[in-house]
Amino acid sequence: MTGPVPDSVALPASPPVLSTAPGLFILFNPGSGRHTAAQTRAEVEAACKTAGRTCEWFEIRRGRRIEDLAADAVRAASRAGGIAVAAGAR
Repeated sequence: MTGPVPDSVALPASPPVLSTAPGLFILFNPGSGRHTAAQTRAEVEAACKTAGRTCEWFEIRRGRRIEDLAADAVRAASRAGGIAVAAGAR
């Protein structure tokens, strides 16, 4: 049994963020949209971090079949209990 926390014990200003949110496995087309791929990627990574999510990128590149890359993202998401999504550079 525990009692009240003594005044001499320092408590954190806010508790750490612990998340069971599934990770995102992102099929990313850097050539779509008006913004740079780096800007979009940074914004998504920041949002994921704030939400306590991990993210793994599957970037579409010339010479790689999109269907194969999408299948890789879905398999990785399935193995990790995550979510596969598609995104472009806004």
